[in-house]
Amino acid sequence: TRQTTKAINARISVLHRNRVLQTGMLTAPVGRRGPVEFELDAIPRRILSGLDERTNFSMALVLNDTEGEGAVHAMADGKAQTFKVDDPAVADLVTAIGSAISDITADPDNYKGIDAPGSQELLLELAARGADMRQYLERHVVQGGKLVTPEFVQVVATKPGKSFPLEYVYDWTAPDMDAKLCPNAVKALAAEVPHKAKLGGVKLGLRNSAEVERAAAQVLAAASRAGASAPKVLVQEMVSGHEVLVGAIVDDQFGACITMRPGGALAEEGEAVFVAAPLTLAQARAFVDGQASRCGLDAKRHDLAATAKAVQAIARAAHDLRGRLTSLEANPLLVGSRAAIAVDALAEARPPA
Repeated sequence: TRQTTKAINARISVLHRNRVLQTGMLTAPVGRRGPVEFELDAIPRRILSGLDERTNFSMALVLNDTEGEGAVHAMADGKAQTFKVDDPAVADLVTAIGSAISDITADPDNYKGIDAPGSQELLLELAARGADMRQYLERHVVQGGKLVTPEFVQVVATKPGKSFPLEYVYDWTAPDMDAKLCPNAVKALAAEVPHKAKLGGVKLGLRNSAEVERAAAQVLAAASRAGASAPKVLVQEMVSGHEVLVGAIVDDQFGACITMRPGGALAEEGEAVFVAAPLTLAQARAFVDGQASRCGLDAKRHDLAATAKAVQAIARAAHDLRGRLTSLEANPLLVGSRAAIAVDALAEARPPA
């Protein structure tokens, strides 16, 4: 403590795998006699059984007031730091986002449907402000000199009304303000039609609700012609990235095995290299690094860490469900510079014994 410090306010938190179980404030005088007090102000997890089965958080944020100022305590992997939420940068962002959303009530006709001009302007504004919010967090949440972008975050408010606008964070590059909404894909869903694209069950590049409605009718008709008894429709936002296939099979002798190979139209070409599942994340990353070149992936342009997480997840699912599945695949898995997204997946069930 500094020589001028007259009292301390210290936050004490008990965590399990980055999950806050209890948190409270310790107050005490410095350099003089006086009471030492501890107030337990949040118990987000009262039942401690079953913690190992819960999703692990990458980071915990505890919101509170310290010496009259709003603060966030960020904690992860045994390290902690504090930054202010009263920062004008955060306040300005929250005000701008609130103003953009409030405009809906002033002119509701301008926001009727996703294609309406107001809706498109609002989405662009939210994306731009959300990207600014993410950059603010990355500048302030630092571990070991490196920026941290946590995957799962727990937010604990110690006082009523305290909040941090984490829901506004946009995890991608901010779009240009004249950007158009991403096109949509419409797909037929039916167990009788596992490979729907070959049968006319997929329509891409749809720009508005009218195109989506027409495409939905077309893919449903195509699925019905292919023998589907009760097909359904899936509407997806289209994303870009390099196509790879990540697939697992369950062999009667070797159990669940995982492979990665070029995706899309090239999925059936060349040999497939399989490794036994499940995999640790380190093992999955080593496998991805070894297969990256033949799959057209480059560590400088593609997110191999996200690809490894997808490989690990599919390998784990195939292993855990080996008594019920014969295969499980994501094709294509679109690998971009900051993510790997499965835009289509297929699971084949094992026939009843």
